[in-house]
Amino acid sequence: MLYLRYISRYFEKIYINKCRLNLIDMLETTIIHTYYISDLIWIEFFP
Repeated sequence: MLYLRYISRYFEKIYINKCRLNLIDMLETTIIHTYYISDLIWIEFFP
């Protein structure tokens, strides 16, 4: 029983870390995209 609990906790940690990594990835890509778009707009309107 204790063994099973340990395994489940281990998988839980892995799952949470994966979710966190995915969130960070999404945030980074959106930040990069917004920067890129703002750069394009800046180039367009203020040459």
